[in-house]
Amino acid sequence: MKEARSEGQGERFTAYAVDLGVTPVPSVHPRHRTGIVKIAIDRWSTPDERDKLVAALQQGGEQALLAALQKNPTVGTIRTPDSLGWYLHYAHQVVQPDGRRHIFVATDRPIRFWEEFYQTRSAQYPFMLIELDLDKDGHGEGRLSYATKVMARPEDRRIEIETYASEPVLLEDVRPER
Repeated sequence: MKEARSEGQGERFTAYAVDLGVTPVPSVHPRHRTGIVKIAIDRWSTPDERDKLVAALQQGGEQALLAALQKNPTVGTIRTPDSLGWYLHYAHQVVQPDGRRHIFVATDRPIRFWEEFYQTRSAQYPFMLIELDLDKDGHGEGRLSYATKVMARPEDRRIEIETYASEPVLLEDVRPER
């Protein structure tokens, strides 16, 4: 059985992204429906970093979480094959006894010009969250929630998506890059 990688060891994943959502202003910014996403995790966040993020959200709301997240050192990047990477600021994994893993990644996200110009509701949610469920060999599926509302779960020491009112991007055929 392959061991989960530890602090300092990088992991790279490729996934086929299927976007099921709708664009607030389709004529201005049509949304691509499918594509390849590459996720690079260079290090795992520490328990102290996780606790600070949960505390920031609990005590100061989403703006405090955003500030705390942006202060975190980068943990990796996400990108499409034809784009520059966007920095990820949090990555955590839970490894099951059988080797399966649940990976949770969070970062701020770029607010697009059209979101700000048209004052879309999505501009109020500056977070991108990624969840991956992988087998012991690193293959699996996941979801990417872009512009979503988050909530603190201090009892579990985690932050999670408050609602799936908008459809997440499905990440199919997640596989490790070798």
